[in-house]
Amino acid sequence: MSRVCVTEVGTDLLKSIAHVFEGFGGAKRILSGRDEVFVKINAVDLKPHCHTPPDFIEALVRHLYQEGARRVYVMDNCTQGNFTRLVFHATGISRAVRRAGGKVLYLDEGPVERITMPTAGEASPGAVQYDQQKIGLPQIIAENLLGKRDSVAYINVPKFKTHCMTTVTLGIKNQWGLVVQKDRIADHNYLLPRKLADILEFIRPDFTLVDAREATQHGHYPSQRLLDRILVPYGLIIGGEDVVSVDAVGCHLMGFPWQKVEHVRIAHERNLGMADLDKIEVIGDLDRYRKELSWELLPVFPNDVDVHRGEELCCREGCASNVMATLQVFSLDFQGKGGFSVLMGKGWDPSRLEKLQERVLVVGKCAVAEVGERLRSIRSPDSLAWSDGCNNLTATITCLLKWMKVAPLRLVPVHPLRSSLLLLQAKSRASTAAIPPLWIR
Repeated sequence: MSRVCVTEVGTDLLKSIAHVFEGFGGAKRILSGRDEVFVKINAVDLKPHCHTPPDFIEALVRHLYQEGARRVYVMDNCTQGNFTRLVFHATGISRAVRRAGGKVLYLDEGPVERITMPTAGEASPGAVQYDQQKIGLPQIIAENLLGKRDSVAYINVPKFKTHCMTTVTLGIKNQWGLVVQKDRIADHNYLLPRKLADILEFIRPDFTLVDAREATQHGHYPSQRLLDRILVPYGLIIGGEDVVSVDAVGCHLMGFPWQKVEHVRIAHERNLGMADLDKIEVIGDLDRYRKELSWELLPVFPNDVDVHRGEELCCREGCASNVMATLQVFSLDFQGKGGFSVLMGKGWDPSRLEKLQERVLVVGKCAVAEVGERLRSIRSPDSLAWSDGCNNLTATITCLLKWMKVAPLRLVPVHPLRSSLLLLQAKSRASTAAIPPLWIR
């Protein structure tokens, strides 16, 4: 029977983390003599409350050294529109890792290997035809978490969050950060849950440890103006060897049946782990901590931006959610101005195109393919902006920064000279991060 530990956090964070491992024979047993440990955190962005906190990371690294690790690597590859070296610096993660004696790995820097998705092209009921059957993984991930899997330990450390694209972002979703940024665009649509399960087919953590001291609801990228409605205290740490079981327990604690969370359900059906709560031994009282959260964005958006969705398809896993989340944050937190239309999705009556504002942002491969030529024939080039692909977040952000009159450097709580230096360091190490220009007219 799979086992998951749910425990309250005490005054000593390191001891609380150690207590979770004790339910599984201790971290020393998890390491099983492997003295190199790769820790995948959630460092999606530098905004408060959306990443694994530095104090949690530092305590975990210290504990792993106490339990026999010789070297601990802390790693991630942040979201499009940013670069990981900056995120680690601005959040204090890099300093926390170094204080504990660990080594940071910026997964958007260095060589990349191409890996074929396990189910791509298979003649089976669960097979899908992806637009992009191969994904890029950082070479250091391919060499260690694939090539040396028996000699290195891998610990997955997500943050406890809902997600407006995938309902939750826990252990399975956290591994999406292993994929290079440009390869997160293709199939970032209704096929995304299958791709998340595909990644789990060939990369599985030895242990998943969730910082659940607080949860964010209404999505994973919170506006600072809405924190009083978004942050939900839990005071917990969740851990287990089976990432599917950990995610199923996390779903339950946030009020979501695991069967309704597509990537967890698919992983369970593929026998990649156990999600059936009746077959999971839970150390702790689930019902005591369970709350009813919402993954949907709060309906607070700029009233001078009109959003038009295709009648046939507009995937929340792709075009819709990131556009709306970005509009919300830019308008509320940075006083961004509107005065334009956003068009996304598939299925358009041509008469709808006559009702758009003067400027139009066209988002997603479906909308670009269906109405792109028509819009070019009736609009000036300066009035159109394009974000092609299923989740071309960098292109979306670049347009919204310009049209909403938000300076890119305002998004970063770091001195511009320091930000520029960090960017030069990242580029000198062959960064694959896709970011907007630092200065936009």
